[in-house]
Amino acid sequence: MMTDSRRPGTAAETDTSRTGSSGLLDKDALNFIALIACPLLAVVTAIMGLTMIVNGHVLAGLLFLLLLTQAFAIGGLVAWTRRRR
Repeated sequence: MMTDSRRPGTAAETDTSRTGSSGLLDKDALNFIALIACPLLAVVTAIMGLTMIVNGHVLAGLLFLLLLTQAFAIGGLVAWTRRRR
C-alpha cells in the first residue's frame, strides 16, 4: 500500500495560502517584470532593430522594431497594471 508523504498544512502550503499568490505572479516578480525586464528588453530590441536597418537588413529591422519592441513595451504595461491590483 502506497502512502502519500505530503501532509496538508505544511509550511509551503500555508505560506501560499497566507500571501494569496504563488509562483511568478507575486508582487516582487511583477515589479521586476514591469520596471526592469520588459523595458530593458524593449530598449535592446529597439537598438538591434535600428542597427539592422542601418546595416541594410531593413525587413528584419522593421520586424524587430514593430513586433518585438512593441511586445515588450505592452508586456511591461500589462505587468504594471497587474502589479497595481
